Amino acid sequence: MRRREFIKTTAAAVLSSGTLFNVARSAGNRKLDKVGLQLYSVRNQMQEDFTGTMKKVAEAGYDQVEFAGYYDHSPADIKKLLDDLGMTAPACHSGYDLLKDDQIGKTIEAAKIIGHKYLIMPVPPVQGTPRPQSQDDSSNAQSGQARRRRREPPSYSMDQVNTMADIFNHIGESCKKAGLGFAYHNHFMEFQKINDGELMYDLLLQKTDPNLVDFEMDLGWTIVGGGDPVAYFNKYPGRFKFFHVKDMNEDNQSVVVGQGKIDFAAIFDQSKKAGVKYYIVEYEGREDPVASVAASVAYLKKMTF
Repeated sequence: MRRREFIKTTAAAVLSSGTLFNVARSAGNRKLDKVGLQLYSVRNQMQEDFTGTMKKVAEAGYDQVEFAGYYDHSPADIKKLLDDLGMTAPACHSGYDLLKDDQIGKTIEAAKIIGHKYLIMPVPPVQGTPRPQSQDDSSNAQSGQARRRRREPPSYSMDQVNTMADIFNHIGESCKKAGLGFAYHNHFMEFQKINDGELMYDLLLQKTDPNLVDFEMDLGWTIVGGGDPVAYFNKYPGRFKFFHVKDMNEDNQSVVVGQGKIDFAAIFDQSKKAGVKYYIVEYEGREDPVASVAASVAYLKKMTF
């Protein structure tokens, strides 16, 4: 499944009553040295004007970018553009089709030319079982709003989780041999219970080799799924080399960083325990993407924790 299709499907399952992370704000004086942008945030603009959009991202104040496809540009050309703009690209989101044994060699070769340190899988390599739509009663007597249907996230079995862990370990080993790291990026559906037992996310952390597999924690989706980022840092220290800095409002919709309810200062305060190296903004909201990502980096570079 393509990333755009996956997000469109899973995002529809988010309940407007989901719990958001809420802890006391840290009163520190540290600041982020570098902030990156997941270029999926401005995918339409990248498609229309690759070079011009990259320049706007650099001018907004981003030091790093994380690719989600190269838009038919060669690795050598991308590397030159990054150098010209004074930016680096520590990682790229690569679908499972690009990380299988018959393709990963080419993927690694491109990554090395561009200067990636990590390859990141953005969606599960195993397709879950679709669940039937259920009715969510959003009506009340006064408003007369109609009942709406919501799509449940796909369900996964223990066998599928084991398969995913095996795939991650195998890809991680291939990347390590090539001098690269490998990580998995979560959405909210990883926080479902498997066989009425542990959460899928915990199982993936437990069943993957820490020497081969890291995680890119999407803070927004983790919290929407009911996860507590800091609790995960305490339970699995050092496993989270990337943060996707994604803010969410009360309706669990992506908003400009700093305009939602996520206490990033409290989370960032535990960065050392998490093991994070890269802070990557990802915006999936409806407002002007370029203006929204510019406002997000401005907020983050002023924020202390």
